[in-house]
Amino acid sequence: GNTRRVLVSELSGKSNIAALTSTHGVVDSEVTKAVLAEVQRREALGYQYEAADASFALVVSKAMRNFTPHFKRIRYQVEVSGYGSI
Repeated sequence: GNTRRVLVSELSGKSNIAALTSTHGVVDSEVTKAVLAEVQRREALGYQYEAADASFALVVSKAMRNFTPHFKRIRYQVEVSGYGSI
């Protein structure tokens, strides 16, 4: 059947975030406020949550403080090389 889809964006109000977090079992208004603040902060950095349900679920689980990472980063290496001059 038809289902209602609520979009997440920095312009989302508390009611949109509350509707989405309730599907994740959140009933605490402080968690809802934390999720809204985090979504707004990340979208100001360039993140988008409109079609990223799993990413939003991670934000919710981190706000609820029940997130456990699936792997541990041991080390990483970055190489940068440039060609020519500016």
